Amino acid sequence: MARSSTTMKPGETRNPNGRPPKGYSITEWFKQMLNSKPEVKDAIGKSIMKKALEGDTAAQKMVWQYMDGMPKQDIGLGNAESGPLEIIVTEEKIPNYDKK
Repeated sequence: MARSSTTMKPGETRNPNGRPPKGYSITEWFKQMLNSKPEVKDAIGKSIMKKALEGDTAAQKMVWQYMDGMPKQDIGLGNAESGPLEIIVTEEKIPNYDKK
């Protein structure tokens, strides 16, 4: 197969400067700010805890999620009594439905 004019030759690079740098996100800014100012992180935590103690259900949920993590859900098929899901394959013909 002949090489075309657009085929790269051995050792050739199309992007000599590499990937452009990633933009600075608000998440990065918050992480940097909270790491440099632990008193702010402490104040935010106390504010959330105060709201949770006052009965704010969203704050209570957040506290529980950060304390214990979200509960794990079992996605296994079957159950403890019947065991794993059993799949039975038969040679039964499936009718062919025409799409009109």
